[in-house]
Amino acid sequence: IEQSIHIQNLYLYTFNFITNLIAAVATGEEIYIWRTSTFFKGYTIDTLVVIIIFVAVGLSTSLLLKYLSAILKEFASALEMVTVALIGHYLFGSAVELRLELFVS
Repeated sequence: IEQSIHIQNLYLYTFNFITNLIAAVATGEEIYIWRTSTFFKGYTIDTLVVIIIFVAVGLSTSLLLKYLSAILKEFASALEMVTVALIGHYLFGSAVELRLELFVS
């Protein structure tokens, strides 16, 4: 059965939410999901930018994985790591070290 990639992502995010909720309850963490003052505590504009970037990267990766061949997927994965590193460097001033360059190549 062919399903929309958005439905597949909905299943993935729902499963992750349920799993994390079970883990939080099992560890005894206090959960205040419905209180925005505690749920989003510590979020800054930088945090929101990172979330938006990783949502875009995740959606583009899922589209690539669905429609490309195995070899092109490997190139896309390497390009994704370089892109995220460069975005992090330009937005947040993080260093792009030699280790990252060696890992990606």
